[in-house]
Amino acid sequence: STPSNSSAASDVYKRQEELKAIKKKHTWELTKLPFNKKPIEVKWVLKLKLNPDGSIPKHKARLVARCFFCRNLE
Repeated sequence: STPSNSSAASDVYKRQEELKAIKKKHTWELTKLPFNKKPIEVKWVLKLKLNPDGSIPKHKARLVARCFFCRNLE
């Protein structure tokens, strides 16, 4: 099923709000990628909070890293 227009608009709004919060808190900043380095991939995680009656009081959006790189520190 496809999301309704109001749901899609809410998702866009929540993404914009999350980006504002990231900038305000100085969580990260955009920089030029150094030569020979790979960018960190990110994805949006969208969630709906539901009331017991099934109504939707809140849409949530989070920007998260898609993969993590581990190094052996030995």
